[in-house]
Amino acid sequence: MATQRPSAKSIRELLTAALLALPLAASLAGTTVCQSKASPQEACDNSTVDDWGQAEATKARAFLATLKSVVQAHDRTKLALMIAYPLNVFAPGRKQVIHNRAEFIEKYPSVFSSHIKHAILT
Repeated sequence: MATQRPSAKSIRELLTAALLALPLAASLAGTTVCQSKASPQEACDNSTVDDWGQAEATKARAFLATLKSVVQAHDRTKLALMIAYPLNVFAPGRKQVIHNRAEFIEKYPSVFSSHIKHAILT
């Protein structure tokens, strides 16, 4: 049975969701380990994008490299172009829906905290 490959849009949506989940992941990083490893001392090897095949994994890694570059340059406009809308942003005690690029650019400081930027860049 052939595995269906995700589209570029679904990869972008997945990475967008992952990006916004980074603060939670970062806060839990000290207490969690890669589930596929036998012990906490073993490092996680690769992302599951490898399961999608080489072509899709390459696209996903290229997207992440571009994302890092755009975040490092503080380029709100380019970042806004990389996101699928509407974008649900979850923060402690609140949920915010960003409907379009203009709204994302306007609310960028509240959406992209230093913790999120750090998690993307490291």
